[in-house]
Amino acid sequence: MDGWRFGPAMALACALVPGMAWAEREADYAQPNVPQGAATVPAEAAPARRVARPSFFAADAARTAQRLAPEVREERSFIRSAAASGRFEVQASRLALSKSANTRVRALATDLLEQHRDSQLELAHLLQSRDMAMPMLENEHVRLLKRLGKYGGTKFDREYLEQVGLKSHQESIRSYEKASASLKDPAIKAWVDQKLPALRVNLLAAERATAPHATRQAQGGGVKAVAAKVSESSNR
Repeated sequence: MDGWRFGPAMALACALVPGMAWAEREADYAQPNVPQGAATVPAEAAPARRVARPSFFAADAARTAQRLAPEVREERSFIRSAAASGRFEVQASRLALSKSANTRVRALATDLLEQHRDSQLELAHLLQSRDMAMPMLENEHVRLLKRLGKYGGTKFDREYLEQVGLKSHQESIRSYEKASASLKDPAIKAWVDQKLPALRVNLLAAERATAPHATRQAQGGGVKAVAAKVSESSNR
């Protein structure tokens, strides 16, 4: 009778031992480096391990993690700056079409929007091919747009011509001329050289619009009219 009782008890113990050993191994795995005999946290209460997840932008992260060559940083800086400046001119020109009744201002704004429709797409392609996002507006541009939004009438016209027609284009021409002379990437250099003439024509149109003698004869003269006159003089 005792043997019969001892037999099942031993069998039950033998069946439980592997499970207990497995539980101990599982606890050891969940709480590594715990000294023997130290109080342990139940496995279900232990903090979950942080599992490394693959990044969707692993290739981009690997590239940007590496130190970029100075010429590459210069190229990326130029593209980012050109795209941000273009966004500013687009938004300012949209304001001009909605707020201004001045023919010269509207002509310049219309031509700038037409030019940026293509150039911003081309810049977006240059950015995307380098795994770069379209930049946000710079703080100075945000402040200028807020100021333009508050102005109206001749005050708006004067500010738009000075900030967008003159200042923005003067800065862009300096930046593009520097990029044309120093950048090594042939695709970017070719794009810069293609855009520089239009920037110079835009600046000339803005100068004509803000000149003291700009009267009725200039009322219908937008960027295209100035470009035509520049072309005529260069062909003589």
